[in-house]
Amino acid sequence: MNRHSKHIFHLFTTFALAASLICSISAETTQENCATVSIAAGMTDFPKLALDLTLYQRDETNTFAQLKEMELITSVNRVSKDVEIHITPEMEDVSIRVDYLTDLDGDNCYELLDSESIPAHDMVTSSGTLVSASGDTMDTLEVGTSYTLTGQELISRGTQAFSDRGRQYSPHYLPDLTPQQLNDYALIYMITVSCEGQEDLCYYLQIFEQVPSISTSEFLDVDADAWYYQAVDYVTSNGLVPPTSRTTFAPEETTTRSMVAESLYCIAGKPTVSPLSFEDVSSQTELVNAVSWAVHSGFMSNTDTTHFSPDNPMTRQEVALVLYQYVKAQGVDTRNWTDLYVYEDSSSIAEWAKPAMQWAISAGLLNGHGTHQAQIDPTGTLTRAEFSDIIRVLHSSVLK
Repeated sequence: MNRHSKHIFHLFTTFALAASLICSISAETTQENCATVSIAAGMTDFPKLALDLTLYQRDETNTFAQLKEMELITSVNRVSKDVEIHITPEMEDVSIRVDYLTDLDGDNCYELLDSESIPAHDMVTSSGTLVSASGDTMDTLEVGTSYTLTGQELISRGTQAFSDRGRQYSPHYLPDLTPQQLNDYALIYMITVSCEGQEDLCYYLQIFEQVPSISTSEFLDVDADAWYYQAVDYVTSNGLVPPTSRTTFAPEETTTRSMVAESLYCIAGKPTVSPLSFEDVSSQTELVNAVSWAVHSGFMSNTDTTHFSPDNPMTRQEVALVLYQYVKAQGVDTRNWTDLYVYEDSSSIAEWAKPAMQWAISAGLLNGHGTHQAQIDPTGTLTRAEFSDIIRVLHSSVLK
């Protein structure tokens, strides 16, 4: 059974929304609106990148020409070549499309081709085969049937797309570009899961022989002599606090509820959890697993019956309480306390937070501020740099 696919322009008008629908890499299954999707690989990470894109469309001479340029800020699943993407339709009229974003000339701007008469994308057929789409149609897939895309077949099809776009007599030739050598960075695979009446779910993958690690030296906003450099290096190399992009960490931004939930979820080994439903936490991201785990475990709570408020900042005493509850559940001895009276502002510490603050200070997670470190600032917030240092101490010392 075939149905008409959505035009490529529609994809670009919804790119901002599609970015929020990116599913982080996980070996666990994630329930989507119209399909169950899981991505598994031996090596993974998912930095948020700024993708520079150029859209090409055929002109009156039937030659591909540049139409427009744009930038998409999105997470990109960076995976090893043993990756498998498992997609199971949960409703009628689901289709899967694969576009190949090529960096033909190595300028870090990726080319996306839109072609009506001679398609430049692939589709998954109802029999599970990845083929070039015929005309402007897409196969709809069987409800409940699991379809698998492997790294091997994506690499094979993507390599062919790269070759075709640089070959003069190919129907997909891009005449204004000089093809460079194909490497791991030259292709991004855009996998779109579509169904009638639902928003498209877009997944962006880069496939590597060996996934490159994120180096703190790449962050433009983290100076090598900054007091928090080692903390940032530790949490990024251990995957405990994600950067804001491939080249930024945003050390001065405020720590939010979602950051705390995600970091502890990573430390806990990302256990399987029954997802909860919150209006302000998208079910299409790994955040819902972290939030659900934190709430189920009792370390954090929702702000009302339908909201978690993931972007709300947390105070120092709130963070201390969450960490205190977490380590107690791990069997850590929390009986070592620091007297609070040594701090000028100790009277502003809430009663419910005092045991947690006493423990957190004793454990070296929180330090005083101001002259002679005389203030503990319980209702103040933490920067991402300060939170990273807390997580470093927690992970490398307290939990050992």
